[in-house]
Amino acid sequence: EKHIPGHVEKKHISSITYYKATTIIVLLLLAVIAYNVYSSYSINSYLKEQVENEKEASRPAAIEVMSIVDKNCANCFDINKQLLGIKQANTNITKETTLDYVEKDAKDIIQKYEISKIPTIVVIGEVDKLALEGFTKRNEALVLDAVEPVYRDVESNELKGLVSATVINAPGCKNCFNVSAAIDQIQ
Repeated sequence: EKHIPGHVEKKHISSITYYKATTIIVLLLLAVIAYNVYSSYSINSYLKEQVENEKEASRPAAIEVMSIVDKNCANCFDINKQLLGIKQANTNITKETTLDYVEKDAKDIIQKYEISKIPTIVVIGEVDKLALEGFTKRNEALVLDAVEPVYRDVESNELKGLVSATVINAPGCKNCFNVSAAIDQIQ
């Protein structure tokens, strides 16, 4: 036979070769489809997990707040700023309690959470979801450690940080510094 330029010559493929080629193509298509189904499922599972994690992270932490105070100490550190900070955080306060440090329940809490200064705040519940400044994690609770003077030292049962000042003014001194204003600022 003579080859004519621009003319395509037809070759005959045996039915066995055609069957093998078709089978390979079908198997490759099935493999691609299976891979795509698996990838879609994996991506979908990952996205669902991320959405659930995000929902959990944005859910307010369910907590209980216990304040332990010295009801007889008018000059003690004011913990209301820290309490307000807890309430303004992403929290769901299920119970709020204030105990005087001399009560039995307060003494049990002081011992359990190794509290050394009164007043303090103890937060229990989903504390791993919280990042509260001035608090330390102890025995699955957050305990306020950043207590400034005046406070009651639990070990000695003494008030720490109380100071007294004696003002001595020179009578008739018009150029002398008025220390009363400075003492007011210290208080």
